[in-house]
Amino acid sequence: MKVQTELLRARHKDIAIIWAVHFAPAFDGLPEYLELIDHGHLIAAAEELGIHHILCGHTHEQRLYPVGNGGSIKVYCAGSAAVKEEPRKTLHLFEIEVDRGSFSRFDLDILEFDEVDGFLERKPDELR
Repeated sequence: MKVQTELLRARHKDIAIIWAVHFAPAFDGLPEYLELIDHGHLIAAAEELGIHHILCGHTHEQRLYPVGNGGSIKVYCAGSAAVKEEPRKTLHLFEIEVDRGSFSRFDLDILEFDEVDGFLERKPDELR
């Protein structure tokens, strides 16, 4: 990921980059066998390259949490949108604006599925 990030930045001066990985780094509460192995390496690489947003899945639980020194990186774990057994089904909707290679806006709305009313908008602070 580091090499690809550096190549993209070399080719595109004003690019802003978001990393997307399957396994959630430093996701509290997972059994060890489900954790991202050596997640500290991913976080350190993101910090080194100035990556501030990581999208992930795997856990089937919606969560937004900081990692890295001083919480400089936000991890957006989307949860599950379609698994029948899951108690909450969620979708993430992002509105992103980029100005000269930096995110000038990075807004998240979460839709949570309700069996009666369909998808309802929730803010991240309304969830765990």
